[in-house]
Amino acid sequence: MAQVASDDVVAQSPSRQSRGILALGALFILAAVVVNKWTLERVFSPDEYISSGTSVAVIAAFEACLLLAGLWLLVAASSPSGWSPVSLSASTAG
Repeated sequence: MAQVASDDVVAQSPSRQSRGILALGALFILAAVVVNKWTLERVFSPDEYISSGTSVAVIAAFEACLLLAGLWLLVAASSPSGWSPVSLSASTAG
């Protein structure tokens, strides 16, 4: 009886994990949309203007990383091959 319960948990784990990965991917994309130059100017700059080209480049790079990570997680979690970070780390651990 205990073996059956254990098998049920293992069988449910990937779909639950996929939902979590999808949610994290969506959260990253939402953060990329919200965390932009104009939002950060309003929140952190007293005159509501960021004049440093370096700061603008860092903001844009961070925004791009969030967007790409979110898209990658969405694509990876919805792939039919059943990819998961756990299986990836287990296969690359060597």
